[in-house]
Amino acid sequence: MHVLVTTDTISGIWTYTRELVSGLVSRGARVTLVSFGEIPLPEQITWMNNLHGLEYRPTAFRLDWMQEGEQDLDDGKWCMGASLKKAAG
Repeated sequence: MHVLVTTDTISGIWTYTRELVSGLVSRGARVTLVSFGEIPLPEQITWMNNLHGLEYRPTAFRLDWMQEGEQDLDDGKWCMGASLKKAAG
């Protein structure tokens, strides 16, 4: 099974993302994780180091609710489309 997970790095959702992704990978799923908002700090991604089966794609595309976030919507959509194609292939 291959799961595509999207998240933002700004809010507390990052904690839930960590739990979800870790659980999926520990059960044998391949996971592609795409994050939006800001590029996480190195200490925010150390939990990924030993997760075999995880492909992480950080982006700095702003979220729609962020200041001037609407400017990044088209690029964010393109990124998601590319991630879906790669995950399906």
